[in-house]
Amino acid sequence: MNGEFLRVSDETCNKLKHIPCTAAAEETPAIAIDWEAKKREDEEHSRKLYEGLPPVKRDFYIEDPEVARLSKEEVAKIRFENRQISVSFREAEECLDAPNPVTTFRQAWQHFPDILELLEGRYEKPSPIQMQLWPVLLRGRDAIGIAQTGTGKTLAFLLPGLVNIQNQDPETKVFTGPRMIVIAPTRELALQIDDEVNKLQYSKIKRRALLMVSVICVCVYGQGDRGTQLRKLADGAMVVVATPGRLADLLRSQEVDLRRVSYVVFDEADRMLDMGFLCHLSLILNSVRKDRQFVMTSATWNSDIHHIAKFYLTDEIMVRVGERELKATYTVTQDVIVCEEDEKNAKLLEFLDTRTPDDKGLVFVNRRLSCEPLFSTIFEHFASKKRPLLCTHLNLL
Repeated sequence: MNGEFLRVSDETCNKLKHIPCTAAAEETPAIAIDWEAKKREDEEHSRKLYEGLPPVKRDFYIEDPEVARLSKEEVAKIRFENRQISVSFREAEECLDAPNPVTTFRQAWQHFPDILELLEGRYEKPSPIQMQLWPVLLRGRDAIGIAQTGTGKTLAFLLPGLVNIQNQDPETKVFTGPRMIVIAPTRELALQIDDEVNKLQYSKIKRRALLMVSVICVCVYGQGDRGTQLRKLADGAMVVVATPGRLADLLRSQEVDLRRVSYVVFDEADRMLDMGFLCHLSLILNSVRKDRQFVMTSATWNSDIHHIAKFYLTDEIMVRVGERELKATYTVTQDVIVCEEDEKNAKLLEFLDTRTPDDKGLVFVNRRLSCEPLFSTIFEHFASKKRPLLCTHLNLL
């Protein structure tokens, strides 16, 4: 994906449909698109589509006096001591109007006692990404959170999202559909986020759920039962957690309406772009009102993420936790074997022969079409040794 891009329409998606999602950038044919005309068309379409919807409320943050009194030196010290948090805006190294970080749950959530009670009952203190991202999101800013997996990103974007959707004004016209969508690259991650949403016993949300709808959250993903997912959507789910492919499919068939959505999350956006979901993500964003709050999380900051941020986020603040260069965990020793393509299987079998019967291992391939042939090769090699082996990929689940 080279160069800049704007919103991609269904027509453009149809032009791209013959290109595999995993196709390399240099294999993608150039498509002539009048971006200025497309932008004008989108703006006019949005004006008509969202007529009757009140403006999205975004700022719900009341800064704790103790946090407000922090000096620049104290803020810098807190950020440095908590995994070297950095806060920036666009190309600038520092974001001067970013809210100060919080260090306790009470500082962030004292005006939302139900959430405060929940957090203090489950955790000791905020994680570094939560310390800075909560004030940013509660202030109503678009944001990019750069942090590795397992750093508390899910709660960092979920809790401000629940506050956002609970405090929107009622529409003057009858609209259906969710108020918050979270897009994740895989079914497994989507189900994890869905489980986390259902664990959040945020009483105001639950009371409204009991009075108005039978389901608060629905997880929409491929390989799941489409009919069940559609029934839950029809029941009035306020939160939808989805994979890009399935949600885009429902949008194309006009089985889901995203006009009410006021809070959008792309979790692990870098992975979704690597997996070829740009067209799907563009379709989703084009189906949501333009004044929504938009959050992206990523483990890396690359040109693809930069392009999405430039065209789809507004005055976003980037919060980065940890060093700029990704590193493997210190418990892992990495060995790299350089070889030709036709030598890979032999080198792999040679390495596996050095393992003992008690050793366990995982072999990953980059395409599911490669999975079963490689499994057959390994199976035949170890047939006489009766080693237990398993092959798995999406079509086998």
